[in-house]
Amino acid sequence: MVFACERPDVVAACCPFYGLIPWPNAEPDWTKMAAKLQGHFAELDGFFGPDAAKDLEAKLVATGIDAEIVIHPGVDHAFCNDHRPEVYNDAEATVAFSAAKSFLHANLG
Repeated sequence: MVFACERPDVVAACCPFYGLIPWPNAEPDWTKMAAKLQGHFAELDGFFGPDAAKDLEAKLVATGIDAEIVIHPGVDHAFCNDHRPEVYNDAEATVAFSAAKSFLHANLG
């Protein structure tokens, strides 16, 4: 998302997974983002949970960004990381990757 803000000339779509850097000074200037966004976040993420994810979605939409945040139920941060068996969830990772692939194909031609 940061790169999409820094290089709106080359990023048409972005699909972040998990959370953001929590420091207020590190937040990018969302008004510079031209990319469409579909974010994938974990319901049980203690670092960047559903409320924070939905707040981000509202902030992006209010800025004029075409943004959709998907909250994946019953999973924790890093649910798509198959190198972390303690949190990896194959079923929900498959759902997330399928949605991300469709989104990127639709928006990147």
